[in-house]
Amino acid sequence: RLTLKEMSNPNIEAALIKQEADVAVAVLHRKTGAGLKTVKLVDLPLAIAAPVTSSATTFREICSGSSGELLHPLISLPKSEPVAQIFQQGLTKRELRWAPSMEVNELGLILNYVSRGFGYGVAVDIPGVDWPEGVKKIKLPSDFPPLTIGALHTGDLKPLEEAFIALAKTHATKLRQLSSKKKN
Repeated sequence: RLTLKEMSNPNIEAALIKQEADVAVAVLHRKTGAGLKTVKLVDLPLAIAAPVTSSATTFREICSGSSGELLHPLISLPKSEPVAQIFQQGLTKRELRWAPSMEVNELGLILNYVSRGFGYGVAVDIPGVDWPEGVKKIKLPSDFPPLTIGALHTGDLKPLEEAFIALAKTHATKLRQLSSKKKN
């Protein structure tokens, strides 16, 4: 029997170690704790969600005219979340600063607020998922780190857990194929 439970990233490792969970699908953005095993599934690029009314079509255009600090309104997840951390790491590498003017707890809300014209947003570019009307996607430069998704577990896997990870790998392969088709 398989039971799914949504948890925040910081709570996942504790649940696995306490054996409150057998396997988890999570963002792999830092070294995991002792006793945890990871299976990388897929890298997903981050992107900027821009209102369709924005004249910018590239990240360079968003940054033009700035002296290192971007002043456009930015909608982001809280700084404790991996998506926000990875995005800020990419900015730091480029010696840029872009402080969020609005923090929300769900990626879908970012796209919703961007579509309403509240600013630009930090988003995950998931292959095969359409962006809402009123939002255009601006790709980030290739040196921005991707969001890495993987499976975590402890010890040997039971047959049901192995089957779950096999299905997750199959889905990840389909996402990679969609992503490579999109690039061609």
